[in-house]
Amino acid sequence: MNKKTKTPVITPFHPSFQTAVRQLILTGLAERWGYLDQTKNPDLNNIAHFYADGVFLTAWINGELVGTGAWLPRANDTNDTVEVVRMSVAKPWRRKGIGRRILQALCEQAWQQGYRRIILETTKTWYDARQFYETFGFCLMYEDAKDAYFVLENERLRAVVLNHDPEISVNKAVVRGDGSIPSPSYSRRRHRS
Repeated sequence: MNKKTKTPVITPFHPSFQTAVRQLILTGLAERWGYLDQTKNPDLNNIAHFYADGVFLTAWINGELVGTGAWLPRANDTNDTVEVVRMSVAKPWRRKGIGRRILQALCEQAWQQGYRRIILETTKTWYDARQFYETFGFCLMYEDAKDAYFVLENERLRAVVLNHDPEISVNKAVVRGDGSIPSPSYSRRRHRS
């Protein structure tokens, strides 16, 4: 008997995911804004190319794409900063911890690659998103007329990474030869007491 699971498998982006990932993100934007300006999303036309210098993760449950998140390095004086972008969870899967799992995995990957500062921005009036990032541990840096800018850095970032959920890991297998997504049993870390 095939047991259905609600635990997402987090995998790096693969070009075979292009259409599904683009659709999930654009659907979320249209739901939020009530319209979609295709010209504001050129990065979604070739995700593998645009995010080649960063990390782009996908979340899957029972073979269904349920969420995405990415980061890109940002130049600064110390080259220790990444910016989180493209956080999106399919509507039926929101408020079930999927966004948190994706963000946790992004933070862990950034830390492992030597980055010590993560920034992000969201619309000033998108209160659910703001609360999500603040609850996760991000601090508001500043606001302008439209957007709010957040940061998670150094010891706060270290604490997030060290206090991770042991069920969260990035499945390096990505895709099997038959194009299927591995089951959650492949993504769980095994711990012994």
